[in-house]
Amino acid sequence: MNAGAATSSKKDNPQVADESIVDEILGIYSEITRYPKDMLDLNMEIEADLGIDTVKQATILSIISEKFNIPQEDSIKLSNYPTIGHVVSLVQARCAKEDGICKESFSAHAKNDDFRDNGNTGSAATGNVEEEVFKVISEITKYPADILERNMEMEADLGIDTVKQATIFSILGEKFGIEGNGANISQYKTIGSIVDLVNQSLKLKSSEPVNAGFGITNSNIDNFETTTYKAQSGKEAGERVGNKVEVHRENNEKDVEEKVLEIISEITKYPAEMLERDMEMEADLGIDTVKQATIFSLLSEKFDIGKNERINISEYKTIGSIIELVAGSFKKSESSNEDAKSEVAVVESIDDEDINIERDLCLQIPVFLEKQAEGTDFDLKDKKIWVVGDNEKQVQKVSGYFAKLSAGVEEFVFEYLGDGAELERKVADFLSENHKVDAIIDCTHFGTLIDFDKISENEQDRMLFLSSEARFIFYKALAQKFSEPRIRILCVISMDGCHGYSQNEQVGIDPFYGALSGFYKGLGKEWDKSTVRIVDLGQGKGNVLDSWHLPVLAQELQNRCDDYEIGYCDGKRGVIKLKNVERSSFKQMNIPDNAHFVITGGGNGITSEITKGLSRRFKAKFTIIGRTELLDGSEVILEGDEAYVNNIKLEIQKRLEKTYERVTPVMVQKEFDKLVKSNSIKSF
Repeated sequence: MNAGAATSSKKDNPQVADESIVDEILGIYSEITRYPKDMLDLNMEIEADLGIDTVKQATILSIISEKFNIPQEDSIKLSNYPTIGHVVSLVQARCAKEDGICKESFSAHAKNDDFRDNGNTGSAATGNVEEEVFKVISEITKYPADILERNMEMEADLGIDTVKQATIFSILGEKFGIEGNGANISQYKTIGSIVDLVNQSLKLKSSEPVNAGFGITNSNIDNFETTTYKAQSGKEAGERVGNKVEVHRENNEKDVEEKVLEIISEITKYPAEMLERDMEMEADLGIDTVKQATIFSLLSEKFDIGKNERINISEYKTIGSIIELVAGSFKKSESSNEDAKSEVAVVESIDDEDINIERDLCLQIPVFLEKQAEGTDFDLKDKKIWVVGDNEKQVQKVSGYFAKLSAGVEEFVFEYLGDGAELERKVADFLSENHKVDAIIDCTHFGTLIDFDKISENEQDRMLFLSSEARFIFYKALAQKFSEPRIRILCVISMDGCHGYSQNEQVGIDPFYGALSGFYKGLGKEWDKSTVRIVDLGQGKGNVLDSWHLPVLAQELQNRCDDYEIGYCDGKRGVIKLKNVERSSFKQMNIPDNAHFVITGGGNGITSEITKGLSRRFKAKFTIIGRTELLDGSEVILEGDEAYVNNIKLEIQKRLEKTYERVTPVMVQKEFDKLVKSNSIKSF
């Protein structure tokens, strides 16, 4: 594709396109978005009207490029093609330039695919392998198998990162009984190359059963590596001697620890220096079972662990236990004198129906633990600071204090102006005048007293807007100004000093601070180059930042600290950690007959399943409270019947057209989702 195909004039007036091209492209958009084709037209904006984000836009352009045999170019800018019509014009221009070659039907294009004519077609085994590979990739990526093609690139076209690629290779290795998975993942860029790899490995396995596997065979397979990660020094190296692989390793546990931490760091993106042996994989590092399986798979390739036994991932809860497992496998290896042709460990995959992961239910509770800071790593003297908040007096007070400590301070006060449009303009003006920021201090609504016994509905709406949407508008605009923000952000709240986990039952918690805390925790995950901390100063008289609080904020801004939830309770600094609780310490709760359960949000999702379980276990009354509107006369939607669902969406479109001048698929989808939720609750 050529980015120059869309000029400013074309952007305003897309040319009339060939009907066959229009039909094909509308079919692609319908397939990806699940909107009925009849609902789509060329004037619809891809993002505003269809709700298609840039990732899906790139996917669609990739599919269109392949369908019409158009070479892809990195210079393509998605913003140059805001409507379906602009995409159609681009395709038509390129087709005309290529003398009509790309007007072939998709089926004809598929028949001419280089991968499908590589000598493997017609083989029943190849067909079955291809179908299974497509199925696994579809399961991991959630793309429909029907839109996958052999010449699609795993990363460029499908957006599959190395973690998911490793998971796919692990699952395929188990599914086809192929040992080792020792191939270098990066060599297999397309789906077709993976299909060919599996077919080739299966053939080698049948003819050379001793060492057959992904890259570890008795045949000379070019460009194969014996491990996914190469050693960084001479301590660990694989050498090919004759027709087999010999692996030399240092058995020093310190070297093992370094390599284990290196792999965990690579998968989780946590710096290796931050990792400690007593950290729990799930509780402390947030590593889910998919990533755990990937880590074990890579370790099994690198160290040949688990040669004669299955590894139950859930048994190895900490980094230290994994290091001990690897180190222990060396001792077993030395005593039994096994060599590199032994089978690698079989690691459970949560996506394989034939394998069940055994794990105990981990019961944990958040606790407030006293902890001092670890020194400082952020000097305020040369930093530009923005102070934001809802209360102008508090913002000015904090701004005045930090002006003496830093290179400069700017102020921004959030206001409730009825809707977000006016605030967006105010934020845009602020950002246009201020081009540098090193740190942001959010004073939230300090200085604002709220009487929750008498709060009005309008005041609730105002506070909810300020505590959520207003911050979203501000940081969304900031993200557009700085592509990869590197900012130290401090959110100041006033709960109980323990982020709501105080044992003092007399303390009343301001729920709006909870909303702000949740927002900033989410922001910290999204902005991984920035440092985000939420500091709970506890409840004070008048809820006002005083002379004691300000030095604390300055210190927390400068501190070196990996924790993001920090609190001050009874003058002591602490952080929130997860504590494991023995199930045996729990006491059985006696539920009386005819008890009354009040459950919020119990009409949908996991809470509805919990409610169903409780109703089967206890003879009780259940009151479910939720925000979903129960629609009158709504019919049951038949899941899996695509034609039926499309007809319902078209009926919704006709109904909306009676009220609105212009109806978009996004509007239709919102109404359809309401209908689905309403039906779900009614059936419940």
